[in-house]
Amino acid sequence: MAIIKPNNNTISAITALPAAISTGKVLQVVQTNYTTPTSMSFSAGTVTDITGVTVNITPASTSSKILVMCRVMVECASVEIDNSMIGLKRGSTEVGGVSQTGSRNYGITVFNINYYAQENSRTPETSSFQYMDSPSSTSEQTYKATFRHEGSGTLYINRTITDDSASNSERGTSNITVMEIAS
Repeated sequence: MAIIKPNNNTISAITALPAAISTGKVLQVVQTNYTTPTSMSFSAGTVTDITGVTVNITPASTSSKILVMCRVMVECASVEIDNSMIGLKRGSTEVGGVSQTGSRNYGITVFNINYYAQENSRTPETSSFQYMDSPSSTSEQTYKATFRHEGSGTLYINRTITDDSASNSERGTSNITVMEIAS
């Protein structure tokens, strides 16, 4: 196979891409790593901000994109044992998911609450997602992970339902990371 030499240069002599190739740059990275085991109540069909899983970033340009990466460790105690949704808000506006139509449960990713986990009370789940947002603003933006469920109950973050001090009872962390990408 022949080696292609751009502009008749050796590979080691190339120090930059040609001007015609667009390259996005990461301008800043901000992360919140939430380590506190906690619990919170939620109501049927409502969007609830997940305690501690929030981050602020101030974009340098209105054309910047914000890449949001989120991972939450949660367990749920509820009268309903069905699918729940993890979503995202920018300020008070839901972003990244589909529009609600009818009585569907919606968000970015599903969080399955299985029957065994409910009965065992020692099986938290981890749910994660990525979303590229375009806030079109240079004002501070607040991104928050959200939870939606068809029933009412208690959400446990970074812990099991019982939070026993035992080798089969887990604790963990949740985090949300945002990167400003120049376009």
